[in-house]
Amino acid sequence: MLTKLYFASSTQHGRVAMAAFVGWCVTGLGYSFPGELAHGLNFADIPSGALAAWEATPGIGKVQMLIFAGLLEFHDELFHTRRGTHYMKGGTPGKNMVPGLYDPFNLHKKRSEEDKARGRDVEIKNGRLAMIGFIGLYSASMIDGSVPFITWEV
Repeated sequence: MLTKLYFASSTQHGRVAMAAFVGWCVTGLGYSFPGELAHGLNFADIPSGALAAWEATPGIGKVQMLIFAGLLEFHDELFHTRRGTHYMKGGTPGKNMVPGLYDPFNLHKKRSEEDKARGRDVEIKNGRLAMIGFIGLYSASMIDGSVPFITWEV
């Protein structure tokens, strides 16, 4: 039970950390979506760098993002209870909240349990690495010289 709970928490937070790390890197390189975000605010007008982008986002935009994240969490909890068993009560952790998105092409159907366990272990390790990478990027943006690898010059 504790292992399942740990895996569910690690995969969910690891996936968020992976998305955050990639998003931070992409915006830091100056890439943005084309077009308008809302009411005359273009994606290109938002400064690069995650913290600068967050500060440039209007207050209503921040509220919308937080409400959307809250609704996703609520939806996830609702789906787990409708499927019968919540992952914290012995259900299957690590699956997406929307049924059918976990393995839409049935690629994992024929995998052995040993191979599935190895895949879960790899996902947890990648999530941990993304968490470390993200906190490194955040630290480097907040405190000059806190991450020596980022401030080294070649």
